[in-house]
Amino acid sequence: MRQLDLLWLDRFEADLGTLREVLRRLERGGILLIAPEGTRSQTGALLPGKPGATYIAAKSGALIIPAGVTGTEDRLVEESFKKFRRQNIKVVIGEPFTIPPLPKTGRDEYLKKYTDEIMARIAVLLPEKYRGEYASHPRVRQLMSL
Repeated sequence: MRQLDLLWLDRFEADLGTLREVLRRLERGGILLIAPEGTRSQTGALLPGKPGATYIAAKSGALIIPAGVTGTEDRLVEESFKKFRRQNIKVVIGEPFTIPPLPKTGRDEYLKKYTDEIMARIAVLLPEKYRGEYASHPRVRQLMSL
């Protein structure tokens, strides 16, 4: 962790020190890799996004680069590991985008809307069976038709 200069965030507690450090690093041009669901999916399909990634993007003004990742399901990793095989992981990178600054009022609605936007942009990068909670989301359908 030290060599990679990683930060760990306690997702169950208000970890303001780590959040401040994340925002400092982004301000200095750093890169943040975040799983917006806040946990691993047992099925590999998308779970509902948490507002943390949206909050950080809004506070920092950072560019968001969505990525759809497949092949990391626990079952597949375990099978490959047991058989000493390489894991077949696929990463599809989407178009970068930004979200508007965090408003002073209506934050809950804002966070929900833009968390769904981030998740929808990830969902379109994935095969249908991995879209999970976002498979029938209207924004996913809209993005798919573009």
